Amino acid sequence: DDHIGQISRRDNALLLDEIHRKLKDNLTLSMVPEIYYKLGESIHHFLVDEFQDTSPVQWYNLKPLIEETLSKDGSLFVVGDIKQSIYGFRGADWRIMKNLARGGEFGSVQPSSQALGWNYRSAGNIVDFNRQFFCITIPMSEYAEAAKLSDLTDVNQRVPRERQGKGHVRVHLVPHNAETRQDRSKLLESIDDSLSRGFKYRDIAILTPDNNDVIMISSWLNEHKPPIPFISYSNLDVRRRKSVGEIIALLKFLDSPVDDLAFATFLLSDIFQQRAKTFSQGSLLAEIRGLLFEVHRSAHRQAPLYRIVQDRYKKLWMDLFEPLFNSVGYLPLYDLVSEAYKRFHVFTLFHDEEAAHVKFLEAVRAFEQDGNNNLKEFLEFAEERDETDRWKMEAPEGTNAVRVMTIHKAKGLDSPVVLVFLRDREVRVRDPHLDESEDSVRLLSLTEKLSEKSETLSSVHAQKLLVQQADALNKLYVAFTRAREEMHIVCVMNEERKGPTKYLVEQSVGAPQDRPLDLGLADQESITQIQYSNTLKGLAVTDRRRTALKETQRGELIHEILSRLNFLDEDVEKQLLEAWDKADRTIKASFERKDILNTVQRFLLESGVKQYFERKGKKIALTEREFSNRNGELFRCDRVVFEDGLITVIDYKTGGEEKEPEYKMQVKNYVEILREIYKGNKVQGCIAYVDVKKFVMVE
Repeated sequence: DDHIGQISRRDNALLLDEIHRKLKDNLTLSMVPEIYYKLGESIHHFLVDEFQDTSPVQWYNLKPLIEETLSKDGSLFVVGDIKQSIYGFRGADWRIMKNLARGGEFGSVQPSSQALGWNYRSAGNIVDFNRQFFCITIPMSEYAEAAKLSDLTDVNQRVPRERQGKGHVRVHLVPHNAETRQDRSKLLESIDDSLSRGFKYRDIAILTPDNNDVIMISSWLNEHKPPIPFISYSNLDVRRRKSVGEIIALLKFLDSPVDDLAFATFLLSDIFQQRAKTFSQGSLLAEIRGLLFEVHRSAHRQAPLYRIVQDRYKKLWMDLFEPLFNSVGYLPLYDLVSEAYKRFHVFTLFHDEEAAHVKFLEAVRAFEQDGNNNLKEFLEFAEERDETDRWKMEAPEGTNAVRVMTIHKAKGLDSPVVLVFLRDREVRVRDPHLDESEDSVRLLSLTEKLSEKSETLSSVHAQKLLVQQADALNKLYVAFTRAREEMHIVCVMNEERKGPTKYLVEQSVGAPQDRPLDLGLADQESITQIQYSNTLKGLAVTDRRRTALKETQRGELIHEILSRLNFLDEDVEKQLLEAWDKADRTIKASFERKDILNTVQRFLLESGVKQYFERKGKKIALTEREFSNRNGELFRCDRVVFEDGLITVIDYKTGGEEKEPEYKMQVKNYVEILREIYKGNKVQGCIAYVDVKKFVMVE
């Protein structure tokens, strides 16, 4: 908890669960909660979607406001399906919705409810299969009470006339056998069968409750001959991608050169192996692998691994590692990572991983834009558990590939063909169990043996088991209702057959149909040609060595301050102080604030650049924005101002004017890029010398 708190304070962020708890505490402790004054008088109607996934603390926070609204002829409209509540592990409690529907939440205010009686998603045979399983089979089992509790016994939907008698369901029950792997065979046979009848890869989705099975199934698809293209929704976190992990290993080495494990990991990586092939005819890689074994066995080695590689393979070190090695602490983080991608030709050599590496670069940029620029902090950030979309690639729409995901991720989705992969497992109560009430929190051990010896524990155990059984049935219901035309269920049976899946029987409902050949545009995949440039401009390491570190950091600090200024307000000094606070945290260098801010203020007011910081009309300013040329190379512009069809790109320089010809070439390059992007607009370039307060237009 302390670690999470430190991260939250560092990022100036609150976790969603923490927001709910803080709001609950506020409502509890306040005699007359301020929220009534803020919201109670202004909100008269509430609409809550996916209400079955509401947690007790969320409902605790909402209920007083809703009570206030209902007492003044307001309304509450909720949409949800208790049968589809599958987020109990996140705190969702479908019993809130059930109690609300029964009229047990607001006393004299009696709700009216309406069930949707038509199913426009699934074909008739799929709907009939679910009705038979959940309304007839399950109510005759030990899961009957759980099914009734979550309204599963009331599955009674009609389908339009044109879909009646249509659709196909096939249930395969296979024994668990690690040698024969009938589960693998049945799953792949089902895919091949669907493809043979006209379905495309993109028409098929594979659902399973367990994320480990998503990974396993993904490997089956990859090993199939020929490989079956797929999108694994468990592998959308780019940090799990092998090649991204290899880049992270390289960054760990650059951050700490004595980290032999990180350096050895990268030397054995696919990225290094592919890039290093250009340095030899094949013997080099074998030599390096031999060197790693030699170093590993050496008991008296004193030099770190990188020094040994540096001495033995001078050209390889100078071409691939030396420029990056000497740039750590000088280049901004994003530039350093981008340079690593260029130097090792990552986008050229690993086309299939393009989306993952683009997302990784986006994460680096977002980290930098949050005011961070430290490699070590970024690596710590990359190792944090993060359930947000910050690290996740978006699954591309329309890609001709099988989708593989957990049932939880499939909620709200559908597919022409759904393959459900299940394992017959007993439903158990989690032990230990955290029992919460309004007055107390108890940690209970709910093993069967202890429950038999205590009436209290036995009662809690029975109640929790019932809820767990209902959750297990809900999960099956969500999985069995995603298919539009066909559903294939592959269930690996336990010998004792204890789970709800034991009531599945091997069967085939409805005849499989050939799909009409689709000759429309939907069958044509668009292909985008992407060009990559690995041309290295050079990092001017020797120049940087001649520049004192202190002066370099000063220049970075001034650039950072200026990047925090969009337009100038009347109180420029206050703006500069705020920009300093943010920039100083980023650069983490010791400079006299007064000297730096005086320099920046005089530059803004005396150099002639002020007109490009004045807020006027529809003027727009972009700071530290990247643009790409035709070759895909990225260039970062310090400031770009848009005003009445005129675009001005400004490049800041600290120090003197000794390199003005070089600076002008750089600005001219920016101007050409912007002219290409913003056709029809006039583009001009400027060099702004901060220290000498000079503003030079570039012809």
